[in-house]
Amino acid sequence: MEILKFFETLKNIRQTIQVQPIITIQPHITIQPQPYMKTFKDLTFNTHPVCNGLQALCFFANGFGVSVVRFRLPEINRYGSYTDNESEWELAILYGDEKKWEITYNTPITNDVLGHLLEADVTEIMKQVQNLPI
Repeated sequence: MEILKFFETLKNIRQTIQVQPIITIQPHITIQPQPYMKTFKDLTFNTHPVCNGLQALCFFANGFGVSVVRFRLPEINRYGSYTDNESEWELAILYGDEKKWEITYNTPITNDVLGHLLEADVTEIMKQVQNLPI
């Protein structure tokens, strides 16, 4: 009989005690989508004002941008940009927008124009520029 009383008492205790969870699990996790990062493939090249080369200007939401160029100097039959062949590009980091911009030499990425870049290099630098703080 005493055993039955014990289990009945235990049952009553279970019904009166409210257990608080030690760990709270959130019912869902919100993942913020990453903004689209522009790459070399997003560049639109136009005729560069020097020697009919190529230039693309691209500006980002943080107030920075890039100028990507390649051109040859016909009088010396050499590239005038920091390139040596048709697969290399020169990149300058810009500050401003499509209407008013200037080359900036004051970023953690570089303090100069970057040359001899392949398309993948240009994409990587573009991503770094897009991540610069506003």
